[in-house]
Amino acid sequence: MNARTLPPTTWTTGSTEVFKTGTWRARLPRHVSAPSPCHAACPVNGDIAHWIGRARERDFRGAWEILTRNNPFPAVAGRVCHHPCETACNRQGYDEPLSICRLERHVGDLGLAKGWSYPAPALERSERIAIVGAGPSGLSAAYHLRRRGYAVTVFESRPQAGGLMRDGIPAYRLPRHVLDGEIARIVALGVELRCGEPIDSPAAFAQLRESFDAVYVAAGARLPKRLPQLPAKA
Repeated sequence: MNARTLPPTTWTTGSTEVFKTGTWRARLPRHVSAPSPCHAACPVNGDIAHWIGRARERDFRGAWEILTRNNPFPAVAGRVCHHPCETACNRQGYDEPLSICRLERHVGDLGLAKGWSYPAPALERSERIAIVGAGPSGLSAAYHLRRRGYAVTVFESRPQAGGLMRDGIPAYRLPRHVLDGEIARIVALGVELRCGEPIDSPAAFAQLRESFDAVYVAAGARLPKRLPQLPAKA
C-alpha cells in the first residue's frame, strides 16, 4: 500500500506583520467612487469609458453625443490632442493602451460626414454674453453657454475663427474642412460670430461691458518656441 501523499507545505522566511489581526479584522472596506483613470486624465473631463462603450456597441451617434457634452471639437482633438488618457489607460498593464485618440477622431469624422447637429437649447435666457476671441477657448465657451440658452456673440480680430487651431497647426495635420465643419456646427446653434472686429482698446472693452451682461476674454496665450539649431543635411 502506497504511503499517503501529503499536500505541499508553504512557509515564509519573512515577517508576518502583513497579516493583520486583533481589532483590524473587524474593519470593513469602504467603496469610493472615482472616475476611470482615462477619464481623470482627460483635459476636458471626457467620459471616455462611457462613449467607448457606446462605440463598441456600434452606437456611434450615441458615442458622439457623449463626446460632445464636454468637447465640441472631437474631430479636431482626435487629430491633435496629446492624449494623456492613453498614458493613464489601465490596459497598458496587460498589453497596450487603447487608441482613444484615434477612436475619437473616427467618431468625430462620422459626425461631420453624417451631418450630426446639436439640439436646440431647451430654454432661451435673456442674458447676453460677449466672448472676445474665437479660438478653442472662446468657441468652447460659446458652445457651452449657448447650449444652456444664453445669447452669445463672439468677437474675433482675424478674418476667420479658429485661433491657434487655424494659425498654429498646419493643414496637413488638421485639414481646414474639419476645423470649419466643427466651427459651423457651433454657429448653427445660434452663436453670433463677428470676425474682423478686434476689441483692442479700453473704450471698446468698456462698451462691451455696457452692452452685455457678461464678458469672457479668451484672447489667447500663445507663445513662440524656437527649434534647436540642427545641422544641415544634404
